[in-house]
Amino acid sequence: MHVIQHIEGRDLLFRLAISEAELAEVVTAKVLSVATEMQAKGLPVVEFAHSIKTQDSLITKLLAKKETVAAQVYDRTRFRVVTKRREDLLPVLYYLTQRLFPFHLVVPGQTENTLLPFKQVLAENPHFEQFIPKLQLDRDFEDREGPGKNIYSGNSYRALNFVVDIPVRMDAYLPTPEEDDRQRKGRIVISLVEFQIVDEETARINEMGENSHDAYKRRQKKRVLKRLSQGLVVPKRQT
Repeated sequence: MHVIQHIEGRDLLFRLAISEAELAEVVTAKVLSVATEMQAKGLPVVEFAHSIKTQDSLITKLLAKKETVAAQVYDRTRFRVVTKRREDLLPVLYYLTQRLFPFHLVVPGQTENTLLPFKQVLAENPHFEQFIPKLQLDRDFEDREGPGKNIYSGNSYRALNFVVDIPVRMDAYLPTPEEDDRQRKGRIVISLVEFQIVDEETARINEMGENSHDAYKRRQKKRVLKRLSQGLVVPKRQT
């Protein structure tokens, strides 16, 4: 069913007359409506911000990657969630999986978790041990695979980053169900969105020294310059 939902969602998106910018607006409206819910319920979220990656940032990121396919940029639309305390991270993450995206829509291989090591979560929440036998992966999986880390981030940078397929209803772009004469009646598309979740103290540390965004961009641009200069023949100076 998961595969069928993806196929139907991608097919509908391909057929709709909607730009990436319009889709980003629809997705943003959906996500921010959940953010408003969280605020109304008193969840300890101090920041819930969104951003759209600029064309300059897209070009820099693609040139810095080994793979240079635009479709592999997952964070065109991204959201940053900052909780009050570190212990608030799990409740907020759980709420998002219940109200915004099912866990199975998290994109495999695109998670960077340097903030909540699995074994540390177990140590801090002993009652989670009862669910270990039901997991598809063993408790040592993260030790073997590593947490995943952006090579341009500072050594002490900590965050939980992941990419999800957000399901979005497109009723505004489709005829009403009574007038819908399409052979395939799907009304939901899938859009890739990146989330970053941190606590307030970690967010503060992440903006200091080598962890700052400016330092990140410098390292990334240095990589781009190195890549673009490979193979160039630099003429020797005439003496």
